[in-house]
Formats: sequence, C-alpha cells, structure tokens
Amino acid sequence: MSLTVLVGTYNLNQRLLEKDLTTWLFPPTSQSLPEKPDIIAIGFQEFNEYPNAFLNINNKNRIKHCEEMIEKAILNYTNEQYFKISSSIFNGLALVIYVRNEEIKNEIKSIEVEQVGVGPIWAGNKGAIVARLNINDTISVCFICAHLAPHSHNVVERNKNFKSIIERVIFIDKSTIYDNDYVFLFGDLNYRIEIKAEKKEHLMNLLNTNEYQTVIKRDQLNIEKRKGQAFNGFQEGEIKFPPTYKYYVGSTEFNSSKRIPGWCDRILYFSSRIESIKLNHYTSNNDYITSDHKPVSALFTINYESLDYYNNNNKINFFTNYNFKIDKWRFMKKVVGNFVIKIFGSLWMLFWTKWTKIIVASTGIFIGWYFIYS
Repeated sequence: MSLTVLVGTYNLNQRLLEKDLTTWLFPPTSQSLPEKPDIIAIGFQEFNEYPNAFLNINNKNRIKHCEEMIEKAILNYTNEQYFKISSSIFNGLALVIYVRNEEIKNEIKSIEVEQVGVGPIWAGNKGAIVARLNINDTISVCFICAHLAPHSHNVVERNKNFKSIIERVIFIDKSTIYDNDYVFLFGDLNYRIEIKAEKKEHLMNLLNTNEYQTVIKRDQLNIEKRKGQAFNGFQEGEIKFPPTYKYYVGSTEFNSSKRIPGWCDRILYFSSRIESIKLNHYTSNNDYITSDHKPVSALFTINYESLDYYNNNNKINFFTNYNFKIDKWRFMKKVVGNFVIKIFGSLWMLFWTKWTKIIVASTGIFIGWYFIYS
C-alpha cells in the first residue's frame, strides 16, 4: 500500500496571504504525477502579527483565512473537496492537515498534537507544533512544523532547539518522534550560509548566476547534519532552488543589506526504512512576494506494504542510538513557557505597539493643553 504526501511551509512575516496558492502547493513538476495527494500538511510561521499571535488575538481569523486559501488551491488543482482533519495554532505557528477522501479519513484512528516552546525560558515565540496520525493501526505519520532560533551566529542554539523538540515531545503511549514510521520536519529552521561578511559580494554573484550547488556546501544545516549535531537520521532532497530568505517584501530581489541570504525554509524527512519513502519533488516558488521569505513544497510517496516484519522483528531505537534522553522537566517547561509568552506579549502590547504611540501622543497633548490653558 502507498500514500502520497504533500508538505508545504511558508513564513508569512506577519502578513496576510494574498496570492492564489496553487502554484506553490502544486508546482508544474507535480502535475505529471498520476496520483493526487492523499495527505496534505501545510505549516506557517509568523502567520499573525506580533504580539497579537502571542496573546491569541485574531489567530482564529488568520488561520481561517489561510485554510480558505489552501482549500481553494486544492480545489483548483484536484477538482476535489478534501477533508480537514487537524488545525493547530501555537503562538506564531500554524499547522493544517487535510486528507483526500472519507476513506482515508476513516482510516485515521487517532490524531495526537503536541506543542513545544524553545524560545527564552521555553517561551513559544520559537518552537514547534507536532501532529501524529495513526493510520489504520498500521503506520504512524508525524508532521513537525518548526520555527527555530534566528540570526546567522545562533547555530548552536538552533541545534539545541532541535534537541529540545525531540526530547520533550513524548506521546501518550510513551513513544518518541523517532518511533514513528514516517516523520516530516519542516518550517523556518533559520540555518544560514556560513560565510564571512567580506565575502558577501562574491556570494551574491554566485547566487545571482544560479550557482546554488557551489553555495550549498556552506549551508549551516548541512554542515551541522554532517557533524551529527542536529537532524540525526533525517534526509533532505537536493536543493535546486534559490535561498528562501531574505527578500525585499513585494519583490524577488534579495535584501542583503543586513542579512546574508540563506535556505532558512526547509523540508526534511525520516523513516526507519528510508527506502520505503520516495521524494517526487522539492522546490520553492519565487513568485510569492507577500513575505521576506519564499514558500517551499515537497511531494512524497510512502510505501508501507513491508513495514510489518521490520517493525515487529527489527525495531531500532533511534532515539537512544542518537543519544537523546526524555526530558523529565518537559511538563514544567511547557507551563512556564506558556506563562512567559503571555507576559512577553502583554509587555510588547503595552510598550511597543501603535497603541502605545497613540496613548503617549494623547497623554502629551492633554498635558500640553493643561499647562497652556490652566
């Protein structure tokens, strides 16, 4: 048996989706495939304005708009009405999952969702939404929508973010992320191109002439993966598209004035039997100019006919093999992180938003009026 799985990720830079999503989610390379996706998982980062996202202000309206845009694109391409089976929000993150028909929907016996904050004091300004599907009590498919630590120098912090997600997501049956048959990890992972500032001009020349394979050797994610510091056991398709960050909003031109471009937005995958998963395409789309990021999509085919023997007789504990340990403080960290992000959002709302400026201006006018006319 097999399933076709479509995964998409887009950092919206706190802006509202505008452009039709069909060419992002269903690029021309996917149109030659005979099968329409059985499962579609779409992740967003910074899908709502800050600090509104942290205080759950307008999150439902924002995600509803995103879902409507996704569903319109699905209908445009497949001419079918898909079933939404999960929609999760965690501060600036959102993860929406659809299945093709009622038959697949009925085969999903359970859906388990976890949320992890990996920002300062475990706050959820950075973190992950993790959704696990139990399909027909035969296989489990896990989707991880993540947003990791920013800035070029924070490589070690991003590695720690990944480790924290792996060690803190423990499902009801005490299994870990690595215990799933298939895992898709995607989002704004924020890894950059490792290059000295004085060589930025040379880098831009390479990127502007599409010499991506020369540049990808300096990609931080691949460097850390080769060193065994993060994404242990995960695979990624060959990158043949431009860096997904940073662009001028409303443009396809790199904004390298303060940031070195990088492939921040990625889709990785893991399986205990990696040969049972096939990557059909992995691409980005530069035509989307709403954000300073570009969206990415990947289409997979998973074949699970022969998984039973392997799972029952040759199960490997990848979690232990990769030296991960269950975080015994994970519940406390979740409670503290959820509290911290609300305090942070409230302070932001109070001191750094347009409402603060209005309050300050109004107060100034009142004080001025009082002294002039009193």
